[in-house]
Amino acid sequence: MLDIDNFIQSLKCSWVKRLKFQPYSKGVQLYETMLNKYGKQLIIKCNQNAKDTEQLEIKSRFLKDILLAWSNVNFKDDIFNIGKEIIWNNTNIKSNIKPFIFHDWVDKGIVFIEHIYDYRNKQFFSLNEIYNLYNVPQTDFLIYYQLTTCIPYQWKVKLNLKKFNTILRNISLRN
Repeated sequence: MLDIDNFIQSLKCSWVKRLKFQPYSKGVQLYETMLNKYGKQLIIKCNQNAKDTEQLEIKSRFLKDILLAWSNVNFKDDIFNIGKEIIWNNTNIKSNIKPFIFHDWVDKGIVFIEHIYDYRNKQFFSLNEIYNLYNVPQTDFLIYYQLTTCIPYQWKVKLNLKKFNTILRNISLRN
């Protein structure tokens, strides 16, 4: 017997492929305009749960249903590689109980945790390092502090342990 709810969810998820691979279609351009506030196509790659997706202010109910179905299928609760986790629109990284995005930082290439974390020193890049690496305006210091304080403490601990475990493994391989 066919589960009709799962079938409908899969049909909605199939629209994500159409949104991603038809960039010059009029419909896709219209939907990208609606998603501009959330980073256009980046919203599809982000780790956002259905509750946070429901709170998005999208006028098209069809587009919102597509994103809800996609988030139901793709949301990951257990994160293993934190460095590869997208910062923006992430359910685990919230400010004022909502996921957020800074378009200027995305445009500068700051998308993943590893873009702001220094694995050599086991800490986040300093504000001056962010200025130098990404040419971020010096007026964005509040954005930097907001971002670094919103990252969950458990992730910070895992990032430090990951580097420590890599060092231990390298030492054991040499012996």
